[in-house]
Amino acid sequence: MNICSDNKSGGQIMYVKYNREYVTMYIEVLPEGQVVPLSILWKDGRKFTVEQIINIKNNSPVRSGGRATKYTLIIQGQTRDFFVDDGKWFVETRAFI
Repeated sequence: MNICSDNKSGGQIMYVKYNREYVTMYIEVLPEGQVVPLSILWKDGRKFTVEQIINIKNNSPVRSGGRATKYTLIIQGQTRDFFVDDGKWFVETRAFI
C-alpha cells in the first residue's frame, strides 16, 4: 500500500491501494516473437485502437504487486501504461482508502 498526500483535502494523508483491472488486448505476434498490441477492449464494451507504442519494459515492478512487462501506449491521444503478466493484460487503478 502506498501513501500519498491529498492537497484537495487540506493536506490530509490518504492511503492508496493499487488494483489490477484486467482487459482484453488484441495483439499481433511477429515471426521474431515480438508482441504488438493492436487494440484494447474494456469491460464496458468500448474498443480503442493502439495509436503508438512508446516503450516496452520487461520485468517491470508493478504497484499492485509483483512484476510484469510494461507497455507504454498512446490510445486516443493519451499515454497509458498497460501490463501483461502470464498472458493476462491489465491496467492499474487507484482506490483511496
